[in-house]
Amino acid sequence: MRLRQQARTVVAVLALGFFWARIAAAETNAQLEADIPATLIRTAAATPAAIQARVPDGLREKLAGFLVQLWFDAEKRGVSRALFEQALGGLEPDASILDLLVSQPEHLSTPWDYINRLASDKRIETGRAKLAEHADVFARVEKAYGIDKHVVLAVWGVESSFGVGPGTRSVVRSLATLAVGDPRRPEFWRAELLAALVILQRGDISLLRMTGSWAGAMGHTQFMPTTYMAHAVDFDGDGRRDIWDSIPDALGSTANYLKVSGWQAGEPWGHEVVLPAGFDYSLTRPGVVKTLAAWLDLGLTAPFGKPVPASRLSYSTSCPRARADRCSWCPRISGRS
Repeated sequence: MRLRQQARTVVAVLALGFFWARIAAAETNAQLEADIPATLIRTAAATPAAIQARVPDGLREKLAGFLVQLWFDAEKRGVSRALFEQALGGLEPDASILDLLVSQPEHLSTPWDYINRLASDKRIETGRAKLAEHADVFARVEKAYGIDKHVVLAVWGVESSFGVGPGTRSVVRSLATLAVGDPRRPEFWRAELLAALVILQRGDISLLRMTGSWAGAMGHTQFMPTTYMAHAVDFDGDGRRDIWDSIPDALGSTANYLKVSGWQAGEPWGHEVVLPAGFDYSLTRPGVVKTLAAWLDLGLTAPFGKPVPASRLSYSTSCPRARADRCSWCPRISGRS
């Protein structure tokens, strides 16, 4: 689900669905807890020399040139020079982020191992407690947007362990580093950085408080800046869209995002499938979407001879590197029939 970024693997959706089902059914799991760890902010002033020395050759110079060009687009969006300098003046790239680009657990683990880490007993127990603690908010969110409260709860749990691990890195620094350090999607990160500057210019959040994951995802349910701009709501009615410190705003924004994205109530979150010999693994790339019938024509089958459930949605296929013979179908949230 793209609460963090478009390219996030659909295995996270698989985990979300499993987590939701376990909360609703009150099942148990003996797997060890692996909650999302917090990460310390590294500013230019506080970065040790040993860490600074790890910055790849030429990255600082590339960032400086990038910021010169970025200013023109930022100015067009209403960002003041003062805010631009406050946010980006003298910025030091965070080299540790570049290592994280290629070491995400959802890409390296099997889906079932990834699920077991996310949907642990402790997190399930915490989820039930949070559902009871914020029962009124969940009820109002469900009524307002028509999204099952357990789905919204699951997103909250998977994305930040119910607000415990939303990330403490500077969003601006992370996005600026990725814009010049990730050759695969520089325009994506650039657009997110511009959106972050606009959010700051509007006064929705302070620069110091605009913290998040290494990839620039923010708040309780890890919205990217462009997602925040398009879908965040002021659900508590205080005049601000605060996904960082307002649980009602975060949950309402999440439900609004799902509704606008075409969430289909009653549809499955995904299916485990077995791939045929000679399968073209390029079809597992993000963005490759086919009807269920089209996937079946390619020879994909359900494991253990199970029947393939009917569905009106289009599907993508996700295969972690750890095991490529067993994959998952995850339905496209757009809900195309």
